[in-house]
Amino acid sequence: MSVFLVAFRYKNKPNISDLVAKSLPYDCFVLKSQEDIPALIREIKRKKPQFVLGMGQSRRGKLIRIERAAKNVLIKKGKIIRKGNEVLSSTLKLKRIKNTRISYNAGTYLCNYVYYKLLSAFPKHPRICFLHISKTIPFKKARTIVQNIITTIFK
Repeated sequence: MSVFLVAFRYKNKPNISDLVAKSLPYDCFVLKSQEDIPALIREIKRKKPQFVLGMGQSRRGKLIRIERAAKNVLIKKGKIIRKGNEVLSSTLKLKRIKNTRISYNAGTYLCNYVYYKLLSAFPKHPRICFLHISKTIPFKKARTIVQNIITTIFK
């Protein structure tokens, strides 16, 4: 099983998604801004993974959110893709796993933007999913949950 992780680093400071991604034994791409997305898409095409797992940080919560869909909206900027579908859904069969919940709202900022761009660039393969990890979850617990998600969803 080949898994490719995507995480964020905001203003050159690591966050929980960055720390978890780098601690796992998979290829990883860390985004610093929207301008990195074309390079991310090229890297996914080059690596040809079976699965892509995007991860972002959320402000609060006790559970990791497994995002079911991305909306074609970016706060204050309108549509991500002018004539794109309103919503794109993960091609994976997502189910609730211990310490997670299924979410249908990836937000309207960078996480949703990246998820939408990935789902539109790769409508069937690789299969894509996105997680929001609360910054209030301790690192070791978050890492364990994410590894469990990978082994459960990416079968």
